[in-house]
Amino acid sequence: MSIEAPSQRFAVIDVGTNAVKILAADVSSDRFDPIHESSVQTRLGAGLYVGRRLGADAIRLTAETVADCSNEAERLGVVRLRCIATSAARDAANGKELIDAIKLRTGLETEVLSGEREAELAFQGVMTDPSLAQHSVIVVDVGGGSTEIVLGSGSGVECRRSLAMGTVRFAENFKTLDPPGLEALASCQGQVRKLLELEAVPQFRSVLPSRPSPGPILVAASGTSTVLARMSLSSETYDRAILEAVRLSRDHIESQCRLLWSVPLAERKKIIGLPPNRADIIPFGAAIIGSILAVFNCQELRISTRGLRFALLKEMAKAAS
Repeated sequence: MSIEAPSQRFAVIDVGTNAVKILAADVSSDRFDPIHESSVQTRLGAGLYVGRRLGADAIRLTAETVADCSNEAERLGVVRLRCIATSAARDAANGKELIDAIKLRTGLETEVLSGEREAELAFQGVMTDPSLAQHSVIVVDVGGGSTEIVLGSGSGVECRRSLAMGTVRFAENFKTLDPPGLEALASCQGQVRKLLELEAVPQFRSVLPSRPSPGPILVAASGTSTVLARMSLSSETYDRAILEAVRLSRDHIESQCRLLWSVPLAERKKIIGLPPNRADIIPFGAAIIGSILAVFNCQELRISTRGLRFALLKEMAKAAS
């Protein structure tokens, strides 16, 4: 009779371009039980892509939110807490001001992930889903400041790219338009496809042609993809099992894009399944995902509620064993 490995309670705070997120779980080598997960929008990256600097108010709010997450982790009895930061922190000329503010407010050291490291972690997190273990998979993680695209399988990563495109980054370019409109959608999709063709497709094509049919499964692990799934279900709830069972066709996502880019912000906020505080940036996330489906000629999107925080927690469990 096998003996189940003892679990420990760990947590990861993820400081992103759009939001600060925390995931706490009871983790061991063979167990992963999430016990708490939350996200607070701080818009750390607002204005970053004009002046290349993080705003003082955004830094302050983000540090306070990290402190709240740290307090919650303590309340939950977390034995080890890790804080990481992604695109906005690594792109900003004054990123150290954020790291110092978090340190002063919480005592936590914040690790700024490179784009390549972020991509690999996103892939590892998604691949904790046992239903994907035997498949070739393209993982897409659309963030506020960057998008990670990774090709691999249960055997590991084969290609990975972190691209300078994200929901907050693109929103800065179209923020005066309400609604953005279909002409702006075409412009945004053109920018995404150009970036993909220049910086991702050549690397991926060197591997993909040798693949037998059918091709890789495209899986999106991000707030954008779960919002699109909840919109398709007309659901306000966040249920991992339900969301990961969703399959969105390329045509359906294109229809969602046209809707999101055609209606004013006030109307988008009324869409069931779309959190009102994400209504201003969701059109850009949908455009990115739709363009990736088109460029890689994938007809369907699977949803993952896992990602880099899952991978980091598994790393922490391995290091503690």
